[in-house]
Amino acid sequence: SLSYDDAKETELNQRQITLNSLIFYMHEESGMSYRKISKWLNRSGIKTYHGNTWGVTGNSVYSVIKRMKEREQRLIQSNQNFSSQITEFKIGE
Repeated sequence: SLSYDDAKETELNQRQITLNSLIFYMHEESGMSYRKISKWLNRSGIKTYHGNTWGVTGNSVYSVIKRMKEREQRLIQSNQNFSSQITEFKIGE
């Protein structure tokens, strides 16, 4: 069974995934600007990961999308297999 901390972390991760999906959809599919998304989230009472309101400039929404894309790139790179070969290996002079 999960400890309280593990359960809380799982809940936060699920919330983050849901929020990331919502923001991505609003921006990419609906074409909403970062500012409009921020206003909508604040009007809807949806807080940031740290429990704050979303910044009016839209920078915090942009950061969520940016971090999501960076995570996707890391996952793609970590799943790639690279072959390596050592050639002409010399020690000394």
